[in-house]
Amino acid sequence: MRRERPWQVASAAALCFGLAHACSFSGDLDGLSGPGAAGTAGAAGAGAGAGAGGAAGAGGGAPSGGGGSGGTAAGAGGGLAFSDRGLEGGFGAGTFDGSAWDGDHVALGAGRGAGRFVSRVFDAGGPAAWSSIAWEPGAPYRKPLPGSGGEDAPYRQGRASMAANVLLLHFDETSGGATKLAPVDASGEGHEVVVAGAGAAAPGPFGLSLDDELGGYVFARIDAASGLNFGTSDFTWALWVKTTQPCPSESAPSGNRVHLGAEDEGFPRTHLWLGCTSSAGCPGADGTGRAGGTFCTSSEGDACVNYCGRTVINDGAWHHVAVVKRGHFPGALRLFVDGAPDLGAGDRVFTFSAPLDFEPGVEFAVGGFSRGTFPAAGAFDEVAVFRRALGDDELGALYRRGALGLGLRVRVCARPDCSDAEFVGPAGPASAYVDAAEGRAPTSPTELRGLPPGRYFQYEASLESTAPGASPELYAVEIVASPL
Repeated sequence: MRRERPWQVASAAALCFGLAHACSFSGDLDGLSGPGAAGTAGAAGAGAGAGAGGAAGAGGGAPSGGGGSGGTAAGAGGGLAFSDRGLEGGFGAGTFDGSAWDGDHVALGAGRGAGRFVSRVFDAGGPAAWSSIAWEPGAPYRKPLPGSGGEDAPYRQGRASMAANVLLLHFDETSGGATKLAPVDASGEGHEVVVAGAGAAAPGPFGLSLDDELGGYVFARIDAASGLNFGTSDFTWALWVKTTQPCPSESAPSGNRVHLGAEDEGFPRTHLWLGCTSSAGCPGADGTGRAGGTFCTSSEGDACVNYCGRTVINDGAWHHVAVVKRGHFPGALRLFVDGAPDLGAGDRVFTFSAPLDFEPGVEFAVGGFSRGTFPAAGAFDEVAVFRRALGDDELGALYRRGALGLGLRVRVCARPDCSDAEFVGPAGPASAYVDAAEGRAPTSPTELRGLPPGRYFQYEASLESTAPGASPELYAVEIVASPL
C-alpha cells in the first residue's frame, strides 16, 4: 500500500486537481523572518545586504543593476537569498494578472475566481543553482487535515485543531495502482476501514477522492470502545461531496441518498445519516437536492429529528457539508453547507433520552448506510468525524481550506527577460508547488529539483477560489541559490 499526497495541477491562471507530487522538503529556512531587509536579497547564511534591483512582468523587463531594493547579496559560503515581501519590497515590481495587492499581501482581484502574480526576474549575477523556494500563505490551502488528533502548524488564520477527532479519511492511500483506494483511518483511533465495491480513485479537493458508484461504499467498523459510539456527547460530521445524483431518485433504487450514515438492525434502533434529500419540508422553491438527514435513538419514546438545508448540493460541484449536534436532553442540530449555516429556520431542537450508541460491528459508512442501503453515487473526500461540536468559525475555515488554492511555478532563464523558459512545477509545466505536506510549517522551504543552472529566475503564483468573496493570500516569497 502506498500513500498518495497528490500535487494540484496548475494552468497559467488557475489550479486544478491531479498529479502525484515529485518534490521533497529540506530543513527549516529562516529567510522569511531573517536578516535581509524586506524585498531585498539577504544572505543565505549570516550576512545581509542590498544589491542589484530588478523588475519584470509576465515575460519581460530586464533586471537593473545598481543599488536599491530587490537584489543579490553574498552570504556565508557564497549562498544567495532573494525575497519578496511588501509592495515596495518586491511584489510591486511584478505583474498582477487577475490578482491585486490587498494591504499587505497578494490576493485575487475583486470578483475574480482565478488569477496569477508573476514576479520580477531575479539576477544571480552569473550562473547559479537555484535550490529552494519558500512562501508564506495566509492559511492552509487544499492541505489535508492533520492526523492523530494534531493541529496545523501556525498560520495567520484557518489553523485546524483535530482535538476529539475519531475518524479521518483522506482517501489518498492507494493499493494495486493509483486508481484503487486503500483508505485508512488517520485519526489515530485505529478503526478498520473496508472498501465494499470498486473503491475507485478520482481527483478531489485535497488530492484523491473516493469515486463511489451505487454498488459500492466504504465503512469503518464500530466496536464497543469506538469513538463512533456517540452516547450523549456532542459531535460533528463533515465531508466534501460532488454528485449529480437525483435525491430521492425517480427510478429504483429510490429514496434519500446517504453520504455518511450508521444504523443498528431491528426497531427501534439508533439511526443516523447525513446526505442528499428532497422534501416538501425543505427550504426553497422545490425542496429537491438539498443536504439533510435524520437522527433517531433506540427509544420508542424519542421522536426522530429530521433536518434539511436550503442549498442544492447535487449540481456537480464540490460542496463541503457538515452537521453539528450540541446537547442531548435537550439538544440542537445545525447543518452547514459550504462553511455557512444552511437550515431555513435555525437549529433543529430535539430531546433525546437514549444514547446514540450502536451494537458492535455496525458499519459507519461513506456513500451509503450500514449494509449498503440507501446508496449514493458521487465523489467523497476528507471525511472528518469529531466527538465535539465544532464552532461556526471552524466550519468556515474547513470549507475555505478546500475552496481556496495557491500554487507556485518557477523558471530558470538564460535571458534577462526570462522569455526563453516556461514555468514548471515539481512534475513539469502542468503541476505546481503547493503547501501539501502534513506538519509542514507554512514558511518551510521546498526543494527545487530538476531545474537547469542559470543566471536568472522567476516565479508565478496562481490563485483560485470557489468561495464567493474569499481569496487565498500570499505574504512573502524567498528563493535560495548558489553561485556556480
